[in-house]
Amino acid sequence: MNILITGANGSLGEKLRVDLESLSYKVICASSKPDIGQKNFNLNTGFDSDLLENIDLILHLAINPKLVITSIEKEFLRLSEAKDITLLYIGSTSSYLVKPNKYGIYKKLVEDLVIKNNGIVLTCGLIYGSNFKGQLSKIKKVLKTLPFNVELSGSKLVYITPVQAIADFLMRPKDKKIYRGKRILLCQPEAIPFNLLLSKLVENKMFKVKFSEKRLNLIIKLNPFKTRYFSSDSYMALFSEFKSDLISSTIDLRNDVDRKFKVNDI
Repeated sequence: MNILITGANGSLGEKLRVDLESLSYKVICASSKPDIGQKNFNLNTGFDSDLLENIDLILHLAINPKLVITSIEKEFLRLSEAKDITLLYIGSTSSYLVKPNKYGIYKKLVEDLVIKNNGIVLTCGLIYGSNFKGQLSKIKKVLKTLPFNVELSGSKLVYITPVQAIADFLMRPKDKKIYRGKRILLCQPEAIPFNLLLSKLVENKMFKVKFSEKRLNLIIKLNPFKTRYFSSDSYMALFSEFKSDLISSTIDLRNDVDRKFKVNDI
């Protein structure tokens, strides 16, 4: 099987590439800043004309840092369906926020476009895993720079997804065509209190300071560890309440994710 990964040089792309290649899949990597041997895939300027040749499955991870859907992405999704290639897009629980933000709105628009073009949306929570430099590892870096523990005012909940669960889904022998045009919820069965998550990420410090979302957002904006793909807006998407249709509008595979959250996995 030939698998194309867009956004292949991101943390998730690199992790999944290694997992897939270890099982002898042929992985074609595409990026907006391609390394030697990679294909060009840029949501603002275009992609290589032969990008979709002899591809069986697409893992679409690329994100436009401007958080805008482009005509190039629309054409890429259209061509994927026209060539009858199964496309899987990593969606986010941020798409189901009660109070939408820019990041969540963008993700939802792309997800809807993927579904329209008969792709699969794999809705994930906060992705974490051993030796995976994802959102949780970045949050941990932020917290370690502070001289106190952080507690968020209110009782926010967050869903979390082990990166291995995504890899397991990709490696299933089951024909993924049965899921085309659908959303799948893939995260640990129960949402956990965000403050509990924060307390697990750092060693106990003498003081604990409670922050409102607005004040915590300011700290994140000023922190040097954020990146263009991990803005304060996408951070804050983690702290908000979800609409009830997060569950009702998806194929629920949460019970397939049996890994318990482990701090050592971050």
